[in-house]
Amino acid sequence: MDNPRSSASEDAAPGTRLHTLLHSNEPPNWPEIPAIQAATLETEQRLASLEEEIQRLQNRLLQLDTERTRLREHHNRNKNILSPLRRMPSEMLSEIFLWTLPAIDEGMFREKFDVGSVPWVLTHVCSRWRAVAISTPCLWSLVMVLYPRDLVCPLAALEVQIQRSPMLKVHFYGSVRCDTSPQIQTLQFLIQHSQRWEELSIGLTRELLPLLPSLCNQILSLRKLWIEWEEELDESEELTQTIDPFKSAVSLVEFGICRLPASICPPENGSLTRYYADAGWDTHWGILNGNPGLVEAHIYVTNRDPNWPGSGQAVELLQLQRLHVSDVEALAYIKVPILEQVTIDLWKDDTILVPTLDRFITASSNNIRSLGLRGVPQASLAAKIIHRYPLLTELAILIFEPPRNEDAHFNPRDTANSLLTLLESPVDASDADADAPPPPFASRLSHIHFAFSSETDYLLLDYERYVGMLESLWHQPAPRVLQAATLVFNCPHEPEAVIKSRLDSLRGDGLDFSLSQGVHVESHMARWMCSPSWN
Repeated sequence: MDNPRSSASEDAAPGTRLHTLLHSNEPPNWPEIPAIQAATLETEQRLASLEEEIQRLQNRLLQLDTERTRLREHHNRNKNILSPLRRMPSEMLSEIFLWTLPAIDEGMFREKFDVGSVPWVLTHVCSRWRAVAISTPCLWSLVMVLYPRDLVCPLAALEVQIQRSPMLKVHFYGSVRCDTSPQIQTLQFLIQHSQRWEELSIGLTRELLPLLPSLCNQILSLRKLWIEWEEELDESEELTQTIDPFKSAVSLVEFGICRLPASICPPENGSLTRYYADAGWDTHWGILNGNPGLVEAHIYVTNRDPNWPGSGQAVELLQLQRLHVSDVEALAYIKVPILEQVTIDLWKDDTILVPTLDRFITASSNNIRSLGLRGVPQASLAAKIIHRYPLLTELAILIFEPPRNEDAHFNPRDTANSLLTLLESPVDASDADADAPPPPFASRLSHIHFAFSSETDYLLLDYERYVGMLESLWHQPAPRVLQAATLVFNCPHEPEAVIKSRLDSLRGDGLDFSLSQGVHVESHMARWMCSPSWN
């Protein structure tokens, strides 16, 4: 047998006795046992020595790791002394803090009132950051309480925030889906500070409505007001209570109401520059006549008095630049000499649109450059408008599903794609230069916007046709007119890779193209429809 002692530190060679013992259950012969025991003792001693050496090295490694951590912390502290942030003026740091605040439309989708988010988290970094954050009033001016997400609103934290800003932008939205007691308590607390309100956006329910009279003569600093109803009511139901505390808001410049079933007394200061209202014509007529300095107006007529004022009684708005009307006939009662943008709802028969628009433009303004068509805009109607008003440079198509029973045959996909076909089609041969190919029909448009309201919007658009339309306009012979295009969906959806590559190519060539989805939809709608934007 080979010497087991010499083989103790390595595997035995094949064919040896030790190899046989190591790879079988065969017992050793008595003469072989002492040598194997001696080899085992030798390996045990060697293992003990190795364990001791490993433990020593591990202890040394731990010491080195501890020293490295200590030195790294010391190094970082020394580097921090040289940090530009230490030399940054407090005013600049304060401006940076303001950029950390979420936009209003993003804030509306937050989970709850959280003292672990901006701006609160900025006070937990260091004493200087805390001092700068606390001394920046604008950082604390936005107060958002949204039920039912803020099911339990921490009034103590809310009070601390309110005390840190002299002026407040309050966004309070009640809900019928949760207990009204905390909602009433929180709104009452906010009303105690109403003299410092600069903006108010409020969602009301029946239980919250009785709290409003306490605002009378308390909101003299209020500049922006938005009132929205958060409760479902029967179509014929109307609350008997009149909301009148806001008529004393002498500083108000922006005003909006949405789905409000109660009567409201509009502000009487005569200084409104912007308003949105879905209300009866009497309310609109009072606002239009009482605020000659209006720059932007959204006129959504919920019920029209058959005795509308005659065309001779049209109100003249010398400063109005942007206008949205839900009923094209409202244009007959407005004169706007410097109007630049108009958006019109097309829920009803559109045969009167062109002649009404003709009279409106002739009597009021030749400056209209931007037109929005919202609802069910047919390609034939768009063709008439583009051909008839050559000064138009911006067209927004807002495809909204019509109200129930309004148009049972409406097919939004067909509507969208027929519009795309129109925009990329050549103009009539009679309008084109005989020596050059006719340009696309929409060749005069510098801005083209499409928006879809349905949650299944991405099913409505033929991306291939849409991109083809943009490429047709972008690559037309000089002079190139198209500058920007926007595509807006109400849900997230990415185009296929090939389409995306073609869009990226247009961007690379200089086209200002924007694909917006989800939360960003509201800001686009606000601009095109002249709706309030609280950013």
